[in-house]
Amino acid sequence: IITFNDATNPDWAPLLNLNYGPALVEPSGINEIYARDLPVYPIPTVGPLTIDVESNTIQSIDVINILGSVVLTPTVNDNRIDISDLPVGPYILRITTDEGISTKRIIKR
Repeated sequence: IITFNDATNPDWAPLLNLNYGPALVEPSGINEIYARDLPVYPIPTVGPLTIDVESNTIQSIDVINILGSVVLTPTVNDNRIDISDLPVGPYILRITTDEGISTKRIIKR
């Protein structure tokens, strides 16, 4: 999105606002509370990941590719998820817990 403001107001001219690419998280209209940074390991990984939080506090997990699309919503088993079926590359892990939402960058080898 490119926005140009005209030069009629010298306090605002010239002004250029640039936003590039799709948003990773679509606005939900709800004020989201971000949880503490949750340890996730090993990074990089070939498949299994461990999330260092009690599994009963996890509400959902989304694996998001670099284009902003959710490519996997795995079920959590004993604080572990398996991303071995995903292609090699970088991803964002969005973990929703009772405390809020935590995001973590991960790399699949």
